[in-house]
Amino acid sequence: MGSPVHSGLPFFCLHYSMTIMDFRLFLISFLPVFREHMFALYATIQVKANGSDLNVF
Repeated sequence: MGSPVHSGLPFFCLHYSMTIMDFRLFLISFLPVFREHMFALYATIQVKANGSDLNVF
């Protein structure tokens, strides 16, 4: 009766929505770590820049 496309459509929609949710959960869990890492990297660059300017290192 139903074509394979129509029978596979609900599964595809469910899979797609779950992928979106997984992606959002991944972003939510990953962003604070990424922001902390970038801040540490930026602070390191600033320290190196200040240190080279002051000839401390």
